[in-house]
Amino acid sequence: IFPQHVLQGITGEADIERALRAVRRSHDGMLCVTLGAGGAMLLAGDECITGPGFAVKAVDTTGAGDVFRAALIDALVKESSPREMLRFANAAAAVSCTRAGAMAGVPSMREVEALLSGG
Repeated sequence: IFPQHVLQGITGEADIERALRAVRRSHDGMLCVTLGAGGAMLLAGDECITGPGFAVKAVDTTGAGDVFRAALIDALVKESSPREMLRFANAAAAVSCTRAGAMAGVPSMREVEALLSGG
């Protein structure tokens, strides 16, 4: 799971999908890049999936990347589809941005599910 600027830095590739595919040459696992408010992109096998971000009133983005990673791993362990994994992780990260502080920003499952259901 790469932040966007790191992926571009290590591949020299400005196009995100091409950068993921460049990393694919030396890594056959799932690859992901976070795009801030724009969501994330996941390369699963040869399929490149974009998961849009959620519109929230951001207070503090501290810890959002860590929350995204934890949520993506949770969804992976639960054997969610790649699209579901991205949607869940993007929702968790979005909720985390609605509060100040890294630890205080970690959302509960109920909060993430509320955002996912539109509530």
